[in-house]
Amino acid sequence: MISTELLRRYPFFEGFTDRHLRTIARLSDEVRIEPHTILFRPDDRPNSFLILTKGQISLFLCVPDRLAEPPTPGAQLIGDIPGERITVESVMMAGSVLCWSALVPPHETTCGAVTTTECELIRIEAVELEAIFEEDPSFGYLMMKKLAIVIHERLHSRRLEDLWSLSSP
Repeated sequence: MISTELLRRYPFFEGFTDRHLRTIARLSDEVRIEPHTILFRPDDRPNSFLILTKGQISLFLCVPDRLAEPPTPGAQLIGDIPGERITVESVMMAGSVLCWSALVPPHETTCGAVTTTECELIRIEAVELEAIFEEDPSFGYLMMKKLAIVIHERLHSRRLEDLWSLSSP
C-alpha cells in the first residue's frame, strides 16, 4: 500500500475523490527496477498498470526480421529477440502511465517496455480494481476517461513521429 499523497503528485490522478485515491493506494505498491529490464513485451497480458515516478523507460516494437529494413546508421536498437529486431518507439519520463492495457480490453500490451535507467514505479493491481469498477461505475468511468486521454496522447505522438519520418530525407 502507498499513500494517497504520493498519488496526488501525478496529474493522472487529478479529479479522483479521496475515497477513489484510498482505493487505488490500497491496491498499489512502489517498485524499483534496474536498468535494461524488460517490463513487458508486445501482446503480454498485464495484471497491473504502472506510473513511472523516477527514471526513463523506452517503449519498443518488435519487427520480424523478414520485414525489417537494415538499421540506418545511428538507429537506436536495444537488443534482439531471435527472429525479430527491436526498435525504440517512444521514451517515457516521470509521470507517464504504462501498461494501461491492464484495464482496457482485450488486455494485451500494444508494445514492449524496457528501463533505460534505474526506475521507480507505482504498480497498481488491475484485476481487483476492475471488480471495484463493477460495483462503482462512476469510478470506473472516470478511470476510463483518464486512460482514454493517455491513449489519445500516445496515438497523436505516434502519428506525429510517422509524419516526421515521412518528411525527413
